[in-house]
Amino acid sequence: MSGANPAGVRAGWCVWKARPDGSAEVVAGGSGGDDLKMLLAAVTEVLEQDPAVLMLLGRGPWPDAVDLLERLAAMDLAGLILDEESAALLPPPHAAERIGFLPGFASAGGPLCAYRLKGRTRAVEPLSPPVRDGLWSSLRESLSGSPAGLRCVRVSGVAGAGKSHLLGAAEAWLAGRGIEVVRAACLPSDTPGSFPAWRAVLRGFSGSGLGPEILRLGTESGLDPALVRSLGSLLDVPDEGAAELSSLQYKEIVPDFIASLLTRHAAERRCCAVIDDVQWMDEAGQQVIGLLERRGPALTLVLGRRGPPEEGDVVVGPMSREEMRRLLAEHAGYERITDGLNDEVRRISGGLPLVAREVLTVLGQRKQLLRLGGTLDLAPGAGDEVARSGLELSERFRHLSPRLRGLLASCAVWREPFTREQAELTARAALPDLDFAGGWASSLLGEFIVATPGRAGCFSFYHDLLRGAALSLLGERERRAAHAAARDWMTREGGRSLAEKAHHAREAGEKREAMDFFDRAAAAALERFALREAREAARAAESLDSPSDDSPVARSRRARRCQVEGEAAFHSGMMEEAVALLEKSLVLYGVSPQPGRFPLRAGVIGRHLWLFARGRPWRGSPGGQDLGGASRAALMLAETAYFQDNQPRSAAACITAMDLAVRAGESAALATLVAAIACPMSGKRPAWLASRYRSIARAMIRRVGDAAAQAYIEHIGCLVDLGRAAWQETAECAGRSAAFWKAQGQIRRMEEACIFGHYAEHFRGNLGAAAGWAGALEDSAMRRTDGQSQAWAGIVNSVHALAGIATTRAEELSKRPAMDRADAITRLSTHVMRGLCAWRRGNPWQAAEHLALLSKEAPAAPSVSSTQFLYAEAALLVAEMRHWGPRELREDAAFKTVTADVRKRARLFARGFRIGRPVWLAAVALGHAMSHPARARRGFDRAERLSASLGMRLVQGRVICLRALVLGETNRRNEGMALLEACGAHAEISRFQELLSNHERRP
Repeated sequence: MSGANPAGVRAGWCVWKARPDGSAEVVAGGSGGDDLKMLLAAVTEVLEQDPAVLMLLGRGPWPDAVDLLERLAAMDLAGLILDEESAALLPPPHAAERIGFLPGFASAGGPLCAYRLKGRTRAVEPLSPPVRDGLWSSLRESLSGSPAGLRCVRVSGVAGAGKSHLLGAAEAWLAGRGIEVVRAACLPSDTPGSFPAWRAVLRGFSGSGLGPEILRLGTESGLDPALVRSLGSLLDVPDEGAAELSSLQYKEIVPDFIASLLTRHAAERRCCAVIDDVQWMDEAGQQVIGLLERRGPALTLVLGRRGPPEEGDVVVGPMSREEMRRLLAEHAGYERITDGLNDEVRRISGGLPLVAREVLTVLGQRKQLLRLGGTLDLAPGAGDEVARSGLELSERFRHLSPRLRGLLASCAVWREPFTREQAELTARAALPDLDFAGGWASSLLGEFIVATPGRAGCFSFYHDLLRGAALSLLGERERRAAHAAARDWMTREGGRSLAEKAHHAREAGEKREAMDFFDRAAAAALERFALREAREAARAAESLDSPSDDSPVARSRRARRCQVEGEAAFHSGMMEEAVALLEKSLVLYGVSPQPGRFPLRAGVIGRHLWLFARGRPWRGSPGGQDLGGASRAALMLAETAYFQDNQPRSAAACITAMDLAVRAGESAALATLVAAIACPMSGKRPAWLASRYRSIARAMIRRVGDAAAQAYIEHIGCLVDLGRAAWQETAECAGRSAAFWKAQGQIRRMEEACIFGHYAEHFRGNLGAAAGWAGALEDSAMRRTDGQSQAWAGIVNSVHALAGIATTRAEELSKRPAMDRADAITRLSTHVMRGLCAWRRGNPWQAAEHLALLSKEAPAAPSVSSTQFLYAEAALLVAEMRHWGPRELREDAAFKTVTADVRKRARLFARGFRIGRPVWLAAVALGHAMSHPARARRGFDRAERLSASLGMRLVQGRVICLRALVLGETNRRNEGMALLEACGAHAEISRFQELLSNHERRP
């Protein structure tokens, strides 16, 4: 700020006070630092004594303080007024709230944005009610009272309906009640996965204390120090490229960490976050909202969204006739608005207040407030509401000078906040002869653009609709030139959004460059787990591609695009679409002759045998194929087939993925793929084969030296150890794995490790330790919004409760998983658990219904995972129902069909996994108990010996008790009960005692 220095005041911080006669006096001055703190303390004291006093704080002397204060006083602004630079440098605990852009004033950096110092006390209701009384009352009612948990208020409506104005009123109303309010907004130009709105909220709440808060929470959570530093780089440091996080960490730890920070903050004070335009927030940002809703901190969230309303929203629609009249009276300064004027403006604007204000301004400029004429209809015959609004808004610029109109039009190229430098760059590119300096100094500029809150030195149009209308003023050539300049500036600056670079390149007519940017943006968004943005960028790139180009480079480019879309679809739960896209990508990569085909040619078999025998890949020539991308696509197909319980297809895709990685040479990716092959994906694979693959993966990763891949290999090794009944090794490995993944913030894998640890302890009969694993899984799943995690937790805890707690608790837990949010394998397990609970509760027909659903949903392939021991439990359940169930059920034709199907699947499972054999043998023996007692005794003997040799004490105790019960061997009964007691299987003991008391009444 320039001008003469008032007498007696040093250069630096200055405070003026308005006298009653309209003049101004200098109160105090200083050079900054501690002087600023003393000034603020003095000012706050004055304002507490007389809130009506008007004061101004600025950095450096003003040219005419009296004139400025007089104009500010005419705006009826109470308290201390600060410029943007002053507000940005306020030392804590002082804070300022943004008032808005002040037309007619300019600082050295451009238009002046004023802020008000927040005093220590505020009036309860420091604002006049908005003109929309009903809407405002509804919103206030939603915000009233102290929330016991999370209070989430959603405000929705079309663009220009007044959502932001309503959010601003809510912000002031809440702040007037002593609630700490932070406001943020999402932009279409936000970098996916960077959490800009949540970062603004966290910084608004914590200020300079955010960094120490991140360090404290990370240390308390046991996170790896390197991960905590990366989280600090992402959330506390403006440089978005500084964080080094994996895609799984972007998906899992960052949303969880943000929710934890907000939960801690809400526990200490009453606070509210107001976030506008959440329709532009990516999936990870939306996940934070879901996590907060699940945890329920005493926090208020007010979310504004453009789009169709959803149930429970505060809906902001077109204004009514009387609301429009009040709005026009407020803006025009007339006490009475004629019906003709009111109805005409309402018709032209479609009832949207933003458009109505602009129409009223246009009419005022034409001096037609009192007379209606043909020129009043600015868009006759317009159809679409948004298009009509754009036409009317563009009329707003017609009465400006060509210089100012051209400046605003060139600024509208920027979808994100822009600096003076950026504005000048695009203006000179589009209109070389434009007098930029003269236009930028115009007082009329403030009627269209405002200073961006929280972004010092940045400006933006006060509404996106107005920006679009300004952009329409540029001709095709000028617009292309401006976008090209914007693209060059973003490329030169670096670290900017790839999608925004692509947007500017496309609008500049550079299709090839835009396609490249969109391809890179799609891959980057996927790496940050911004799935919607990844798919949108991939489709934008595809729309720019030339269909006639069938060169190898073009095919590879399209293959990568399909791969990105397919992965995004998979992670979004759209399995069928994911399969189609990934199969198409493998065809384009040249791996598959047609979709869904994985040919095992001689070369594939030869390379596989070489790897199996030597433990190293056979180094061949890559041949120019994108082996890494193709391998990743095949692996995704394998994972999709696995979750769909189609194991032959999963194995074929996984071997194809491994062969592609083999051809690329030894790497961490190849080692992890070999480890995945070691996972018992086929019920017919012997344990020694899985162990060989595991040893190859271990040796390979030692040579490559990738710590994360090594942890994953050991993690997969839990399944191999579980399949060969190595309980101690599994439990120890699961403990190390869970600790590592928790420290790395990869929650899903930590939960998988908890499942491995639980089953290891469960099988060997240590239900006390199993309860710890089940509880850890429960705690993690209940903090998350992920349906699969919750389904896992429900199954595991139900298994534990059925053996160690009570049937009623097990049934409650088995009913909790949402079947539509779980994968195929988990759904089958859920059907078995619900059937077991129904049978033990005394409802055999309901148990039969669950078994029928199991038979209906299970594909023809055998079960594939050692966690699917429940197939064997289903066979034992069928045997018990045939032994003790009602005769009508045993003779039911449908139940006979289900029985045969369940037995077949359980037999196939028992052949592939030793841990399923004892339960299967017990089921077969029980089936012979009534007709062939000798055969039943031999079967129980085999089941008991095998369970003892495998160290499966819980199964052994159950087999002994079951044998004693059905064969009348009372001498063995106490032995079995003692074994169950040692395991902590109290629910099993109660069950057998009940069966014993009712055994004489069996059919």
